[in-house]
Amino acid sequence: MQISDFWRMITDLESRSPEHALMLLNAPTGTGKSYTIAQALCQYAADHENFRVFFVTDQKKNFNEHTFKAAWNKHARSSCGTFNQRVAILRSLEDTVNKIIGDWDNQQMPAKYRSSESVRKVFKNLKMHLGLFQAYKHQAADSQTSWEALRKAEFEFRQAITVQLADSVELTVPLDDEGQKKACDYVAKQVNSETKWLNETYPTIDLYRRQIIILTTAKFTRSYTPFFQEHAKSFQFAPIIHNALIVMDEFDSTKQQVLDKAIDDALKIQADLIMLFEALHQGFKKMDEDVLPSQLRDCFTARKQFNVLKEEGKQLRSKFALRHLYKTEAVSLDSGFVIHTPQRQLISAGKPWHAYLDHHLKQVVLGQQARDDLHFQRMLPRVYTFLRRTTRFFRDRARDYQGLKNSEQSNFDDAMTIDDACHSIYNALGLSGEQIKVLLSLGHDYSSAQGIKSNYHAHSTHRFQQQGLSLFQMMNDYQHEFRTDIDASFFKVTPERYLLNLLNKANILGLSATATLPTVLDNYDLTYLREMLGPRMINGIEFLSAETQEELDFEGRYAKGNIQVNAEMAYWDFIRLNL
Repeated sequence: MQISDFWRMITDLESRSPEHALMLLNAPTGTGKSYTIAQALCQYAADHENFRVFFVTDQKKNFNEHTFKAAWNKHARSSCGTFNQRVAILRSLEDTVNKIIGDWDNQQMPAKYRSSESVRKVFKNLKMHLGLFQAYKHQAADSQTSWEALRKAEFEFRQAITVQLADSVELTVPLDDEGQKKACDYVAKQVNSETKWLNETYPTIDLYRRQIIILTTAKFTRSYTPFFQEHAKSFQFAPIIHNALIVMDEFDSTKQQVLDKAIDDALKIQADLIMLFEALHQGFKKMDEDVLPSQLRDCFTARKQFNVLKEEGKQLRSKFALRHLYKTEAVSLDSGFVIHTPQRQLISAGKPWHAYLDHHLKQVVLGQQARDDLHFQRMLPRVYTFLRRTTRFFRDRARDYQGLKNSEQSNFDDAMTIDDACHSIYNALGLSGEQIKVLLSLGHDYSSAQGIKSNYHAHSTHRFQQQGLSLFQMMNDYQHEFRTDIDASFFKVTPERYLLNLLNKANILGLSATATLPTVLDNYDLTYLREMLGPRMINGIEFLSAETQEELDFEGRYAKGNIQVNAEMAYWDFIRLNL
């Protein structure tokens, strides 16, 4: 492959902003894809100072750091900055700490850091917590606790070296916005052992100066932590990806990682459905009672949709007796589940769940009895739909608030994300942390104002890709003896919807030997993506030179060389011989 092939692809994608596109290219192993894309990205970045690309690969071994470094040194002028000043290698928390320890042991860390008593103290603590994390990370019960302890220890280490950095720029901690800017300028413009190490180890000290950001799929689907802050920011909702190019190396293999994370997140985030509905109902009442800050109240109550949703909530609360406690007839702690998909409901016991209000007990009886005055299985999708519409409305109002707050910010790392804004609003309404997490998982609106299709026909075979599924699990506990938890988990971020969300903000170039082959089991649902994107889903082969197209035409090359390929099902022969 040739650099000019990728140059044409990048140029076309960049010219389409803000209507971003998904471009896919089949690039078989051995065609020089990895080497050539590194050359093209570095050359394009050197010639376009406002260009930013995320190079996302499924494995750390495919970072090709040496290839990128050689390409940058070859194509970038001295005025463009050094490799570590303009290219970021983003590592996981564990890998970052491993690098810190390795640099310390090999005396690669700046001498002023190693000689500082405060840095030595937190380094010792960091090393201890890394050992604990590595010992427990494969044990589900302890892995999260040990990871959280390691995260805090790494933040304490960053705080300690921030003191040393502040001393280098003749400031004292804590650094305000101006102080952080001065420190970032020092790291970006000065060349010495301290700035070299910081740029290499902590590119997040000023990630917005980086034009090429190299990371794994696992890292990209999660978050990064700005150097001066304790908590991470999701890439998906951070301003840094806006109008960037995302190159997905081994495109089709990224789907499984996105899917695994989405399922894991959905199962971790759950809240009782009835309590969640009631919390939102009380939140609407707070708006009416004028007990919330006027800045918050006015942006909601002035909208017609507010009264529509408020009235719909009242009707649902009355129709399904949602102000009463629901309690199952069964005495077991785990009383079963209902999985609601766009096409059907799956029930653990095989029989429908029914519910009625017992006026004597002042309680809703939930079970599989014949009486079903409250139509329980209709209630689940009705309440879910209400929650989804409400969170979409809240998210739109949060976006207004986010824009207002960020207009006052000069530091990108301090910018309020849409999740921050939503969290602030839900918190003011009195919702619990777990309830907020559930609503945030529901509220991600993956439709686009820039032409991506957002609705699907009711009988479409792709409604799962569009809507995901909901899990409702009935749980009893002696600590809530008078009610049954109807724990709701929502799996809404299907891999295809995740891609569409990214395309609201950035272009995507997907590379793989089988990127456009729908028959590959691990690939995204290309038919669904094509229907959603229309002309904004592009085959990269159109931008290849005739020479490259001939090089990739293996069928034609085999025919010219009289080479015949015969496919055999070896596994079937193994089964037949062992029957």
